[in-house]
Amino acid sequence: MLLLCARALPQEPAPAGMLRSYLQGIALQQLASRKERVSETLTPEQFEKRKAEVRHLLLTLMGGLPEKRADLKVQKMGTIGRGDYRIEKIIYQSLPNFYVTANLYVPQSGKPPYPAVLQPTGHSLAAKARASYQTLSLGLVKNGFVVLTYDPLGQGERRIYYDAGLGDSKVGGTTMEHDMAGIQSLLAGESIARYMIWDGMRGIDVLQSLLYVDPKRVGISGCSGGGTLTAYLAALDDRLQVAAPFLLYHRLGGSALGHRAAGRRAAIPGSVQKRAEPRRLGGGVCSQTVSHMFHHWANRHLPRNSAS
Repeated sequence: MLLLCARALPQEPAPAGMLRSYLQGIALQQLASRKERVSETLTPEQFEKRKAEVRHLLLTLMGGLPEKRADLKVQKMGTIGRGDYRIEKIIYQSLPNFYVTANLYVPQSGKPPYPAVLQPTGHSLAAKARASYQTLSLGLVKNGFVVLTYDPLGQGERRIYYDAGLGDSKVGGTTMEHDMAGIQSLLAGESIARYMIWDGMRGIDVLQSLLYVDPKRVGISGCSGGGTLTAYLAALDDRLQVAAPFLLYHRLGGSALGHRAAGRRAAIPGSVQKRAEPRRLGGGVCSQTVSHMFHHWANRHLPRNSAS
């Protein structure tokens, strides 16, 4: 009898998991409240009101954005010709003396001005040079889109803690670089997302400054951590007409249950508590499939001039 009763009792978490279980319970309550709030958003007026509220909360929680845009100071460092397209290796200034390394994919056929796509990259030491991310860039440029893809902080040519003696980062891989800078940002009362999102917004500035780009036909698509940045940028910048994030952070409930998210760049403190996370806008595939899907989707929203 005692054995049967014991089996009927609810299982308590092991001591090592009690704190985690407690915090998960709080997070899931907050997510349930958010779900109810979103379900009540039914009219265009309610949608616009919620959009403004979410945007305000995100900006507040991440420490706001810079008030002034520094001169982009775009510099071309080299060009790679590929027949039907070219790749321009550029750097641009996001903040004063704070530069972003980027590749610009430009079609060599068709009639400008072209539609354009900003492509944030995910977690990879190679960042913009990673083969799978280049596949998306190539799929888009071959379909007549200008593509700007860039290195996030702590990746590619922008390693923060790189040590020449070690030939590597002092703190580890890309997520460790983000964690280290992210913790320092939190101590300063802001989020590292502030800088990563601003890099992307300045990337949109770069695209709109190009004479061969139509400034009214700009979209965004990224994978993994780049999908997370895609979601945030789509929520915060009205210049983006199409957004296709892929393999970004899990649904919010999944993140609360401990599923893998897109690193420190996804963590805006208080966003779940305030019910301010942007909603998912895309699916869960990458590379060739993304470029194919984005091509057909963007053609409806960013119609191109016919090829000459």
